[in-house]
Amino acid sequence: MKMKNRWIALLVIGFVMLLGACSGEAGERTFKLEEEGITSMVTYEHEGDEVIKHTTEVTMDYSALGLSSKEEAEEFFEAMGSSEKIDIEGVSHDITYKNDTLSETLTIDFTEADVEDLKEIPGFGDDEDLENGISLKESIKLIESQGYEEVE
Repeated sequence: MKMKNRWIALLVIGFVMLLGACSGEAGERTFKLEEEGITSMVTYEHEGDEVIKHTTEVTMDYSALGLSSKEEAEEFFEAMGSSEKIDIEGVSHDITYKNDTLSETLTIDFTEADVEDLKEIPGFGDDEDLENGISLKESIKLIESQGYEEVE
């Protein structure tokens, strides 16, 4: 009888956890990719399946880019246009150049940003994606297909 009660308790706990995961609860999921001197972390803050904030943090060794100094890196990214300030409400972008590495952080708060303004960011997403909101499930599928793995 005790064994049966334990199984029932385990089933109830599992069911409660499943309901919590499927409900519209808020949370945060972080994914990491490391390749040859480049580390990328992507964090999604979400409510249910809707992403409300997306943060990407990338750290790169200059040598991984074929560069040898902070000055070369600044010139390289300026020529690419990556160092330009993004002036969109709800979006912050920062590049920090250190001795041997650079760190870049891009944060988009979808509760503050205007969808029309976000369309100005090259490669961000097509009109339908932005109009309907950003799906956590689809975002995870995309980055996992690129080699990212979830971190706890």
